Formats: sequence, structure tokens, C-alpha cells
Amino acid sequence: MGDTVLTPRIIEFIKQEQPDYIVAPTGIAQFDIGSPLLLPKKDIKKLIEISTGSIIANHMDALDHCRLSRRELKELLGKEASKRFIIPEDGETIKLN
Repeated sequence: MGDTVLTPRIIEFIKQEQPDYIVAPTGIAQFDIGSPLLLPKKDIKKLIEISTGSIIANHMDALDHCRLSRRELKELLGKEASKRFIIPEDGETIKLN
């Protein structure tokens, strides 16, 4: 997805193409004033609703303006949704099928 929020164009692409994997910026980055720079909580939940593939989360615990930790993301997702999320640790390598 790149560093973005869910725009109508991205939503439409995901619904039509249903990629096997989506790399999603889930760190909830936002400066003190203005719109979110990365997916806010409502967009993370919407991503779960519109996609059927696995979601690789990035940008948690990474930048001074990212407000969501890996632990908080797991809590937000709950047990069922977290099964579709891959939440790598810093430096971890992920092998995709």
C-alpha cells in the first residue's frame, strides 16, 4: 500500500483484486495537527473487512510519530482478525508462499 490511508481508489482495488498479501502501514502515524499519515484504527478494521488475504503490518514501534505498538495492534485486532495479520519484529524476515 505504501504510506497511506484507505482512499476510495485503494478500497476499490482491494475489493476487486483481493491480493494474497497486503503490506499495510498500521502504525497510526500522525503529527500533532492534521490528517493521519498512515492507517488510523478505523482503516485497519476496514482493511480486515474488505480483504480476504493476509496483511503484513509495518511501521509499529518504528517512528517517533507512530502511535500504535505491536502489542496495541494485537489488542485492536482481537483473536480472530489477528490470525490474518503478520506482525513482524524488527529485522525479522518473512517468507511468503
